[in-house]
Amino acid sequence: MASTKSFYDQLMDNQSKLFNTMTEFTNAWMEMMTPSSDLSDKAGELMNEYYTKTSEMMEAMASKEKMEAYQKDFWTTFTADYTKNMEVSMELYKKSAEYFKNMWSGNTMETTQERTKKLSELYQHSMKAFYDTTKANGKVMQEYMSAN
Repeated sequence: MASTKSFYDQLMDNQSKLFNTMTEFTNAWMEMMTPSSDLSDKAGELMNEYYTKTSEMMEAMASKEKMEAYQKDFWTTFTADYTKNMEVSMELYKKSAEYFKNMWSGNTMETTQERTKKLSELYQHSMKAFYDTTKANGKVMQEYMSAN
């Protein structure tokens, strides 16, 4: 008659194998979905440019000179600031649109189909591992119940 520890060890071994399979699936998925370093670098540059330009504009609007200009002629100053803000926003929008255009055009249909096929295979492998683990654990529990 096997000990309870033996059954527990079998269950833990099965779960460990399942965990390793799921970790491999996650790592493979992350590797496939991670953008190239060029795309990541360009996205970082766009974000930095956005934050830099908007911060500079906000700091300029809070300056003593700007506050005095607002007090002298609110609507003219406001209109100039608003116009500058819109110009910067549109410039960044155009750069962002170009970034996405380049990003998606580089992702050809063949690449997408290949990635989808690989993901499907990984998913099926993971589901089989889950099924096999559940079946093996059920067998261990059945043996434990029969032995006791």
